[in-house]
Amino acid sequence: MQHSETNLPPLTEKSSAATRPLGRYLMLAALLFVLIWLGIKVWHIGSAVQSLLNYRLQAETMM
Repeated sequence: MQHSETNLPPLTEKSSAATRPLGRYLMLAALLFVLIWLGIKVWHIGSAVQSLLNYRLQAETMM
């Protein structure tokens, strides 16, 4: 029996539909990881800037 008669793909071709969702989930997980990492970095920088501004305000009020 030939594969063209049954509308099945040839046995040598791998179905990319089975691997596509896994790759998509990995891409989404990597993107989420990067966004969380960047958010934490921005939060740390914001905390440092706020701390420096507080020290500056304290120094100005002492003068």
